[in-house]
Amino acid sequence: MRGPAKLPWSKDLTFKDDVTAFSGLSLVAQNGGTSGDITCKILVDGKEVASSTSSGAYAVITCNGSNA
Repeated sequence: MRGPAKLPWSKDLTFKDDVTAFSGLSLVAQNGGTSGDITCKILVDGKEVASSTSSGAYAVITCNGSNA
């Protein structure tokens, strides 16, 4: 990604059937230099499998989930 994302930001990914053996999913994000909340969520087939929220300038969040 190049530069800051315009908010709110989301990304949908679709995987081919032959990658179903791979079940690890990970997302890392960082808030900008202003205060505020940042939240990440991983959804598999519409079901939330991981979420995290953090607050403050330059806050970092990590979501790790599985489709297993």
